[in-house]
This record gives sequence, C-alpha cells and structure tokens, in this order.
Amino acid sequence: MSNRLNDIRDRLVAVFSGINGSGSYTYDLSQPGRVLVGVAVAGSTPDVSLSLVQGDVEMEPGPTLTRYSYRVTWHVGATAPASADTPDARLTAANLMLADLILALTGHRHLNNGTRDLVRDAVLTFRAADGQSFGWAGHGVVAGEIVCEWESITLDGEGL
Repeated sequence: MSNRLNDIRDRLVAVFSGINGSGSYTYDLSQPGRVLVGVAVAGSTPDVSLSLVQGDVEMEPGPTLTRYSYRVTWHVGATAPASADTPDARLTAANLMLADLILALTGHRHLNNGTRDLVRDAVLTFRAADGQSFGWAGHGVVAGEIVCEWESITLDGEGL
C-alpha cells in the first residue's frame, strides 16, 4: 500500500541511487545493493554503500482542527573506500561521500515524485569521520539524519 512514508522512503532511495560517480559525483551508489533500506551498513555491504533506516515519526496539530504537521527522521550511514589507509585519506573519502549526499539532496529537497512534492523541506545533519574508529579500516564513514517535514489538511489518514 502506498502512503506518504513509503513514498518518501522510495524517493530517498531514488535520489541516493542517482549518485552515479559521474559529473560532480565522486562515488557510485547506482549499482544494485549499494543503497540499503532498513539495515545498518555492516561488514557484508559493498565498499561504497548507504543505509537508510526510518526513525521517529512525529505528528503535531496545526492552527485548525483538520491541519497537521508531520516530521519523519531517517538515519543514514554511508561508507566510501579511501585511496590509502591513513587517517587523512579516510577522512577525505568521508568528506567526498558527504559532498555527494549533500549534492544529491540539495537538488531534490522537496522529494518530488513526479506527481507532487512529498515534503515541505528536508533538513540534513551529517558527520564525516575516519572509518577506522568504527571498525572500517581503509574507509571513510558518513553518519547522520535527514528530517522530512510536511503538512496535511485531511483527517482521512492521507497525512501518513
């Protein structure tokens, strides 16, 4: 069944899968198995991968009885191989992956699915780090959250 949360998830997967290693992108997440949903990035994932896990969903009343504001938090983790197994190279890899994620999301902040804007805004909070401290030798790691916000003016459950 299609609903707003599933549509947002599917659009985020499509946006991240559009990171194809060409043009302004450094890494390639477009291959099957590179963008994972519902699982954390782990040792069995490819060298370049991204994990998207749904977090909290919040609903707040709006200024009228039929208007509600919604917010969903998506947890994101990504790995990227470094050119050398040094702290500087691992952090450089993480920063390049972070730049790819920001570039992809900046072009799709409303997560339009071809029919409508799914969210009012997508707010990003990320941290790039040396993967060695997380058990990822030779990799940079990016971790963070994407908070998506939207409003609904109905009471029929369309909000979610």
